[in-house]
Amino acid sequence: MKKTTTGGRNKSRGSSARPKIKMPKMKKNDRGERTPQAIASREKFARELVKRRMAVGFTQTELAKRSGVPQSIISRIEAGMRPVGHNVMIRLETAIKSGKK
Repeated sequence: MKKTTTGGRNKSRGSSARPKIKMPKMKKNDRGERTPQAIASREKFARELVKRRMAVGFTQTELAKRSGVPQSIISRIEAGMRPVGHNVMIRLETAIKSGKK
């Protein structure tokens, strides 16, 4: 086995190195509890947000500009990966209502 020195520590390389396993994070509700109801509620909100955003013809980027919520956050909300706080919900709702024709 070949050994290399990095920062004063010996690190072995080869078949004896343990592979790193990345576990997916379990979804939680706003209180940090992992419940099916919290997951279902978040996913329901996400579906409704996508439906309403598409109905007014906004992209995620346009909604982000109008609401002040970063596009990356909107994407995670729509994917059901992020809980939605009250302030964010109001900002998204206001932006969608202002876009109705």
